[in-house]
Amino acid sequence: MLPFAAMVLPSGATLAASLGYGVLSALIPVVNAELYIAAAAAVVARAQQPAMVCVFTAGTMVGKTALYIVSERLMRSRSAKTQAAVNVWIDRLHERRRIVWPVVLASAVVGLPPMYPVTLAAGMLRIGVVGFFVVGFAGRFVRFSVITWAANSWVATWL
Repeated sequence: MLPFAAMVLPSGATLAASLGYGVLSALIPVVNAELYIAAAAAVVARAQQPAMVCVFTAGTMVGKTALYIVSERLMRSRSAKTQAAVNVWIDRLHERRRIVWPVVLASAVVGLPPMYPVTLAAGMLRIGVVGFFVVGFAGRFVRFSVITWAANSWVATWL
C-alpha cells in the first residue's frame, strides 16, 4: 500500500466492521449507530475518520434501502382496500411533493422524525429509491461527521 493511502485509509477490518455495523444498525433499531461512530472516532486516527464515516454511512444506507425495497414490495402484495388507502396518500404526497425530500433529509440529519419509520413510509409511498438513497446518504453523512467531530472534541478535552 502506498504510504499516503496507509495514512488516510483505515484497515480493511475497520472498514468491514464499519460497513457491517452500519447495515446492522439500519435494520435493527436498538443497534445504536451513533454510539458506534462516536466510539470508533475515539480509536481511529483522525486522518482515517472521513473514510470510516463514508463507509459507515454507506452501510447504513444499504440497510435503509433494503428496508425501503421490502416496504415497497409489501405494499404491492396488500389487499385492494389497503392499496386504495395508500394510493390516496400517494396522491396527497404528489400534491405536496416539495415536503417529501426535506422530511427525509431532516430525518437523516437530525433523527426527527425517526429514520426507520420514514424509510418504511418512503417505500410504501414509492418516492424513488435512488433519490431516497442520495438524500439519506447526504443527511446521514452530515450526522455521522458531526458526531465524529464532537467525539474528537470531547476526547481532546480529556487528554
